[in-house]
Amino acid sequence: MKRGIRWSLCRAAAFAILCIAARLDEDDYVRWLSKQLGISCTNDGIDLICKRDQETLDWTSRHVRSTFFYTQVEDRYAAPDGTVEIRAPGFLGRFMDAPW
Repeated sequence: MKRGIRWSLCRAAAFAILCIAARLDEDDYVRWLSKQLGISCTNDGIDLICKRDQETLDWTSRHVRSTFFYTQVEDRYAAPDGTVEIRAPGFLGRFMDAPW
């Protein structure tokens, strides 16, 4: 019984260390955003200029929620055809485009 509990605790600790080591940051999100969705932003010192397929987007807000195990980024852009909202949870070294 004690051996099973000890083994379970070791597995949980190994999983926690793996999650912490593979945690994503904002630079990873910017690379994912450029690669997956084609949105790239440049900062000229005064303004943040974002483009998607030669279309200019106005960045309005970003919210980053980061814990020991995962990172979630919510981004909003104003486009000529409406608002673009991106919600991307990141876990174990990968971001995903959230359907919600």
